[in-house]
Amino acid sequence: MPLSRRALATAALFAFSLPSLADEGSFAHVSLREIRNNPNGFKNTRVTFKCRLNKTEDLYAPVHTAFTAEQHAQVSGWGAEAKVFISKERQDVFTNLFIRRDKEWLADFLGTPRYSWLMVWGEVKSVFAGQPWIEIYDYEVMSDKHFTDATLGAAIRAYEAYDKNDMESVLAELSRVSDYALPQTDRYHVVKMKAQAAWSVGRDADAKRSAERGLKVRPADPELRAIAEGVAPRSLTGGGETPPPGAKEGEEGAAPKKVEEPKKVEPKEPGEDEGEEGGMVEELRERVARLEKENGKLRGELDAAREDMAAGREMPRRVAEGR
Repeated sequence: MPLSRRALATAALFAFSLPSLADEGSFAHVSLREIRNNPNGFKNTRVTFKCRLNKTEDLYAPVHTAFTAEQHAQVSGWGAEAKVFISKERQDVFTNLFIRRDKEWLADFLGTPRYSWLMVWGEVKSVFAGQPWIEIYDYEVMSDKHFTDATLGAAIRAYEAYDKNDMESVLAELSRVSDYALPQTDRYHVVKMKAQAAWSVGRDADAKRSAERGLKVRPADPELRAIAEGVAPRSLTGGGETPPPGAKEGEEGAAPKKVEEPKKVEPKEPGEDEGEEGGMVEELRERVARLEKENGKLRGELDAAREDMAAGREMPRRVAEGR
């Protein structure tokens, strides 16, 4: 990704103290999730990743990290993979992003609208409480389109209605969200929810139109493709049908798995040995009889062996080996 003129100018001005931002190859291209899952593995590593901006924070740990309220501003955000309209994922906010207060672009950064998508360049400076603490060296706003509190609120309520199979409420809530005002990833999730809800209540034209918009972002999506082609199942929840957008089996909002009922086994009358089970019982009886017979024979050999030993003769090999 090309760097902004501000980024290049900043790199040149502070080359004596900062890594060269013009040399993007010096930064590991990773996801925020990867860094959070292996913070020690990325300690003292320059990284670049996508994230969604949340807000400023005041959660410093100056005794354990290099960041202080006097020298750094603290902000929080979500990883690129987080679907913020789902409660569990929205609550998983990463708070340990820091910017030096002497950065000339700090005011611009703090003025960036909430929920904006960013590309961040920085370094994992510390690891504390099992979390990475990252200093931001530079950033780029990836799009001027983003959720607002109002549109995200509507998407949240729509997903909650979707989870309850209330598709009319889904469509009512999403009518308040213009997907044209959203960046690609958010647009995809919104139009997929619209398409599935509209299809389930028989609004085929609306469903296909939304599906086509989603396919422009992710052409390989099989559920949207099925709706666009008019072959998707109408029921979107329960019985192993299509799960909500982004949900996988076992995740929040996923359709429950079918649970097969155990086969009913009719009780048999006492002594009944018919069929396969009866044959097995008969076979076991025969084996027991053979073993009892062989056991009696071995006992006889053992008694004879003891007599032979008493008479100074050799014990038979089979008995000696316990066979």
